[in-house]
Amino acid sequence: MIRFSLLFFFFFVTFFGFSQSAPKTDGYEIVRQDDRVFLYERWADFPGTTTEARGLKIVFSVATTLDKMLTMVTEESKLKTWQKNLAEFKRYPKNDTAWHVYTWYKMPWPLTDQDYYAKYRMTERTPNRIVITFEPDVNEKVAPVREKINRMQAYGKWVLEKTNTGKTKVTYIITGEPVKFPRSVTDNIVRNNVMSTMNDLITVVEK
Repeated sequence: MIRFSLLFFFFFVTFFGFSQSAPKTDGYEIVRQDDRVFLYERWADFPGTTTEARGLKIVFSVATTLDKMLTMVTEESKLKTWQKNLAEFKRYPKNDTAWHVYTWYKMPWPLTDQDYYAKYRMTERTPNRIVITFEPDVNEKVAPVREKINRMQAYGKWVLEKTNTGKTKVTYIITGEPVKFPRSVTDNIVRNNVMSTMNDLITVVEK
């Protein structure tokens, strides 16, 4: 299953003003939806391994600007308003287009707490589109492994796009390394957590 953080992470999400079916070429299938959020899932080899891992794609649109949406998914004060299980967040900036982030998340039983140290890159920024990618990284000085907290590995991206209706379409894609629990245990936990978190994000950003 995917180990959550990010959503960041992050967090990460696609949003309305879009087709309500996943592209047939990317392998994702819709597993949950409500009137605001669409959740897609696929199983594929985790990068660098032959072990299948859960990949998620979340899509929705929100009545806000690109800049405000960017702030909501990158700044600590904003993240804590919609990520209820975020226990710790530290950002280590390099420049405007590359930075590192450490996050620690309190997880519901039977999962254990998880943390994540990752490299973020803004790979595209135009007046109509922003793309941020993230991948695991290692820095024992600023983010040593902590006792009783699982260090997660995850790859993904945020895609924020301005629509012709004035909303921002968000696509969040994340693939996390497999964990030991069976899908009969994790499916509902993961899916419920994603839907709840993304709906919280929409509610907060539209206030």
